[in-house]
Amino acid sequence: MTDQIAVFTTSHLPTVHPLFAAKQAVTIDHISSGRFGLNILCGWYGAEMRMFNGHMLEHDQRYDYAEEWLHIAK
Repeated sequence: MTDQIAVFTTSHLPTVHPLFAAKQAVTIDHISSGRFGLNILCGWYGAEMRMFNGHMLEHDQRYDYAEEWLHIAK
């Protein structure tokens, strides 16, 4: 069994509620013995946001949202 491999995922913040993402992250982190990483995206590509029923924000609003999202998720 390897002890060096890690599990990473990417989350588009406007498409996932922070509490739901936090619960998923904690579960995966527990299963992987602390080897989980989360890559976050603030939603810059409009077509992708619409595909996930998300909404586009202006640049500064996206990063304000990301800061709040991370605060809630922690």
